Amino acid sequence: MPALFAAAFLLFTMACRQPAAAIIADQDFYTPAMSSTVGIGLSPAFEGGTARCHWSTDYGHFVSWSPPDYKVVNLGQEARNKGEKIYWSYDPSDISKEKPEVEIVLTLEDPMSGAPVSGASLRLRWRDLATAEVVR
Repeated sequence: MPALFAAAFLLFTMACRQPAAAIIADQDFYTPAMSSTVGIGLSPAFEGGTARCHWSTDYGHFVSWSPPDYKVVNLGQEARNKGEKIYWSYDPSDISKEKPEVEIVLTLEDPMSGAPVSGASLRLRWRDLATAEVVR
């Protein structure tokens, strides 16, 4: 019985150490017609330690856009980084088409093993055919 209690306590302790994660969106909506940005900027928020960020989306794609040259780089539907801001966007040729609701998933991975340690998700819906908005 003491071994069972010790194992349960160990599992509980490990679960409590997982960093809480969230996705911070820098704006509430986006359309490719906007000239001020390349998409909805997304930043990871998590407590404690370091983690590698694994981003995925079921529609659209991620792009990087940062100083010094602000070159837009299409990263595809899955991307990994060390926590830098990443942008979600979609192909402007789809602007007049019906589109599905979007789920963006952030999985925090242990930088040494690559094992998932926490995660968060963010949903986008369509205000109109062109404008994606964050579901709050």
